Amino acid sequence: MNDSEKIMQKPVPQQRTAPKRAISTMVLSIALGLYGAGAHAAPMLGYGSGDLDFQTTNKSIWGGNLPAALSDSKFYGAQWSSKTAGLGGITGSRTSTTVNTNPLWFAWKACKGTVNVLCGAEPSKGRKTVTTDTRTGAKIDLTTSGKFGFEVGYVIDAGSIDADVQFQALADLPSKILKAGDTISLNTSSFLSGGLINTQSPTAKAYVKAIAELSAEITAKGCLIVLGCTEGKATLANFKQSLALLEVNPNAIEILPEALPPKNPGKDREPLLKANLFNQKLTLQASVDVTGTPGFKLATNFGTLVDTTPTGAPSVEINLATMEFQVPEIQATGGVVGQSIKADGRDDFLKLKADIDGIAALAGVLPPLGIGVSLVDIGSGATNFKIEGRLDNLDVNMGPDLGFAQDFELKPTLWSTIAFSSPVMIAGAMVNSWTGIWNQLPALTLFTTTTFSPTYWIDVLLDHKLALDLGLSGTLDLFKVGLKASLGSVKLLGGDISLNQILGFGNKLFQTPRVELPIWMKEFALTGFNRVTGAAFTVTVPAPSTWLLMLVGLGLILSRSGRLQRSQ
Repeated sequence: MNDSEKIMQKPVPQQRTAPKRAISTMVLSIALGLYGAGAHAAPMLGYGSGDLDFQTTNKSIWGGNLPAALSDSKFYGAQWSSKTAGLGGITGSRTSTTVNTNPLWFAWKACKGTVNVLCGAEPSKGRKTVTTDTRTGAKIDLTTSGKFGFEVGYVIDAGSIDADVQFQALADLPSKILKAGDTISLNTSSFLSGGLINTQSPTAKAYVKAIAELSAEITAKGCLIVLGCTEGKATLANFKQSLALLEVNPNAIEILPEALPPKNPGKDREPLLKANLFNQKLTLQASVDVTGTPGFKLATNFGTLVDTTPTGAPSVEINLATMEFQVPEIQATGGVVGQSIKADGRDDFLKLKADIDGIAALAGVLPPLGIGVSLVDIGSGATNFKIEGRLDNLDVNMGPDLGFAQDFELKPTLWSTIAFSSPVMIAGAMVNSWTGIWNQLPALTLFTTTTFSPTYWIDVLLDHKLALDLGLSGTLDLFKVGLKASLGSVKLLGGDISLNQILGFGNKLFQTPRVELPIWMKEFALTGFNRVTGAAFTVTVPAPSTWLLMLVGLGLILSRSGRLQRSQ
């Protein structure tokens, strides 16, 4: 083999340096490109606060700072607290004495007290505690607290509202890393996720309650010399009972039966006795007594006001018309409708009804379809004693109803104060916090990783409308039977029952839509809502040194890889 052939067979070294440099340059370019583009193409993640619950209670429905409700009570009777009575006794005592147990200390003490020469340093005393217990005997203590008597009080509500408002706050958060100095918008928004309002129209009542409370505890302690003492406790009684006896409200005086078992468990108890006050029903009747003398009767719950038939004589009666009036009591309850909370309610205070079948019978158009028999009707006012029965094959009544209607609309706005863990720039100013309507959070510039800590509250406008409403209604009852006995306004016996009730359907014949006549309208701020501390969230902005270290490290790795390959 000649020299030229050897030269041709010599392996040629591979050229790898240029491709490696190209790869290194490409990787660094990609990394720098990703760093520069990371803040501009970041997809968004969502922040949700969950339900933020705001509540206020017992606020006036008329606006202003007037108290919505007043109440007070006074107790009459016996009351005591933690009174103790004892039986028996324990003699002796338990004492503890500390004695010295080191004999060297006693020798040292004797030396110091006599010759006082070469006694040396004071040794330890070797103290020991000796306990002597000479207690003996037994003792029983009875400790009681109690309250027995009557509570008399009143509650006046000028018209109140309770409200519960639930919001959810939302925001968009960048999911990728930002650069220091980037400006972002969180696109905050909120929606009304729930809510409820309950209102109470003006009411007033006084009451009498029977109060019975007793707690009793017995403590027993026994001691025997040398063996020590043992002690034990037991509860003998622990009960609290409050029974409503009497209630007076604008409509009636009621004697309440809370101390008796209910007739229908699960339902409201009926008063034992009820004397109507402002809740009255005025009835006009045509009557004929046993002698054939015709006349008219005008009667109320308190008794007969006008009677042109002989007083006290039994008579046959045909109803012609009734007029019923009462103090209205409106309770409105409502919930979320769109982005507000609405409630409405109404109650009649005057009902005028003509007895159609009775008027037709009096005019001779129809035979009497319903008659009443007044068996006893003596006295007047509070002493009027009346026993009456009634039978109606068909009873048709119709006429106007006049009442009050109330409409409420609660319009809340969600506000927030956001505390920033590091200063941010808003509208060219560096700030540590921001306060405003949550939906209007402006764009802000971040310079480092920042935690947002929001506190929420609401501003609420309440729109209250009060109106008179007028409508027509009619009722129809089939085969209605009634028996009543009363003394003045106190109903002693009785009620009505009809075929409608037995079959389980109502007696409503018709009811027209109500015509409302506005008499009062006002929109005002509803206050007293609590604040809610919301969940914090963080937006990450890494320090520039982090990126520089990462890029330098990547460069060193690629450079080392190139040197190793060249050495091979």
